[in-house]
Amino acid sequence: TKAISDPIWMKYAEEAKKNHAQTIARSRKLDCRVANRQVHVADMTKRRRNERSIDITESKEHEIPINEKVLLVVSRSFNDRLSLSGHVYGWLIKECKARAGREEEEKNENGEFYDDKWYDNESSFRDPRERRQDVHGVLEHITATLIEIRPGLGATRRLRRLTTTAVEAFVFGELYDLVFAEIKEEVREKDTNLMQKISDFEMNHYSKKRQQKEMPSVHSYPVAVENISVGALEALLNISEARTPVDKLAYCVRFLEMISAHFSDIRSRYCDNENVNGSENDVINTEEDERKIPKKTDKNMGGKSHAKVIGADSLLKMVCEHIIVAKVPSLNAELVFLEEFARDEQLLRGKEGYSLVTLQASLHFLNASTDFNEDIFKNEE
Repeated sequence: TKAISDPIWMKYAEEAKKNHAQTIARSRKLDCRVANRQVHVADMTKRRRNERSIDITESKEHEIPINEKVLLVVSRSFNDRLSLSGHVYGWLIKECKARAGREEEEKNENGEFYDDKWYDNESSFRDPRERRQDVHGVLEHITATLIEIRPGLGATRRLRRLTTTAVEAFVFGELYDLVFAEIKEEVREKDTNLMQKISDFEMNHYSKKRQQKEMPSVHSYPVAVENISVGALEALLNISEARTPVDKLAYCVRFLEMISAHFSDIRSRYCDNENVNGSENDVINTEEDERKIPKKTDKNMGGKSHAKVIGADSLLKMVCEHIIVAKVPSLNAELVFLEEFARDEQLLRGKEGYSLVTLQASLHFLNASTDFNEDIFKNEE
């Protein structure tokens, strides 16, 4: 469903446009000689900038990839603070940070709001989703202003999608920490409980090993080493490093692809050599080994595999195993961020939506589980 931004951002956008017009008008009231020179230089600069933008948009695909063309045009627009789109961008980013700053001032020494509420200039209750709604408003009105100034960026569905992606990269470059902090706070208990469950699961396993007088080693880890893909772990951990929905979704897809490839390769090895019983020499546990896997991962994403199709239950278990091993501190928050800001067109493309839903289902299973051994590993004992 499309997120609804606070109507106040329409007001802020109009204020930004009005302020831009006033700024331009004031600059023209300077000393005539200086003003004329400035206007002349500004006009020449604008003409050269527009010529470069035309060169970018009209260049052939083999010269500059279309996504890079759009990113360059958006970057130049935002970096030119004398332009309307650049002025609106700077104005709305500043206003969003100011609102977050006023919110922080209302917190007590424990980081909590007095009486669980605060009042803004319009005397409304504090919304626990306020920062997210603010970012939606910033994204909506900055994108609209940019396309208003440069209609070519919205000429086709593809161009509009690429423009929105480029705008997100700039906006989240400024506001990601603010909005993600709000999400982390909302699901802090879930993430804390999950980390505690994983720790307890490991401690219980090692305690049993000590009772059996076995020396714990890397091969006695609760999750079998041969079930783990290093490439999948790296992709899962990199979700936290990404700062835009597009990049986070790309790592989600990579995560599922690497698990699928790992599973398929193990199945192929068992089929090729029936005498292999999971010896260490046949276990893929390095990224270098995984790069040698035939690139058939697109078909493995819920489709056909060159070895065997991964069943839903098997995939759920494998994803859970990787989540347990990776120990991503704020995985619940990461998926809430994606639920909030991933666009419908991204999720309906296939792999992105499938990957996110699979991660959500696996994480929900782990959050609800009270005994990992019983719920996930009971058939291995």
